[in-house]
Amino acid sequence: MSGIALFLCRPKAKVVLHWHSDILKQKFLLILYKPILNWLVNRADLILATSPNYIDDSDYLKNNRHKVKILQIGLDVEKKELASKRDEDLRRKYFGKKVIFSLGRLAYYKGFDYLIRAAKFLPEGYVVVIAGDGPERAKLEEIIKKESIVNVYLVGKIDENDKDWYFKNCQLFTLSSIFKTEAFAIVQVEAMAYGKPIVSTEIKGSGVSWVNLHNVSGLSVPIKNVSALAEAIVKLTSDENLYKRLSDGSLNRYHNYFTGKIMIEKLLEYYNQLFQS
Repeated sequence: MSGIALFLCRPKAKVVLHWHSDILKQKFLLILYKPILNWLVNRADLILATSPNYIDDSDYLKNNRHKVKILQIGLDVEKKELASKRDEDLRRKYFGKKVIFSLGRLAYYKGFDYLIRAAKFLPEGYVVVIAGDGPERAKLEEIIKKESIVNVYLVGKIDENDKDWYFKNCQLFTLSSIFKTEAFAIVQVEAMAYGKPIVSTEIKGSGVSWVNLHNVSGLSVPIKNVSALAEAIVKLTSDENLYKRLSDGSLNRYHNYFTGKIMIEKLLEYYNQLFQS
């Protein structure tokens, strides 16, 4: 609607376009909207994309590189203290287990079915905890039941305090997404704020593997590859030196690239440059 309003009003002001994702799923609507979208991209004085990977793969962005800059998403993560009773209950539930944590809407592009199947190949003592809800829940529950997978917990929606507990107490965070719809994965930034290494997927054209740099803040594996997911999880949690290096790398990458302060400072810098041009 904002694009259409801009097209109709034609203001003389400079236009900044924040580009988070190409239109991927709504192909029919894109046919109708494409003329406006092309006009909007051409009209914009500055386009802000969230990662260099996305620029390289998007026809809209790579054809307008001269006015595209990177503005990565940043977060200021507030850490909390869980009520002692809830803390005791969760510690008892996962006592002695290595908790592999994942969080997100249970949607088609998240690839949680591959993560669930990967859990079958993890050694005894590992549990995979998936937090979130969504349209794929029934399908995932059916996979767990049909394939008798006993080390996966679908815990549904969790509040901020529980989320904080899982980030603090998990061994690592896992992102198993399979489509470019996962353009950035802000949840990886949350994991980094807790110094957790990440196992994520290499999605062509997505910024996921730029946020989590392979062998810097975690490990990156091919999409839809159950064995690769399991092997990366075991490798990372079994090698103490690797785990320490990637944990430190994850926290350092958060502080150097993905805080809210860095994002705001960068945004102000871009706007000031535009005003002065």
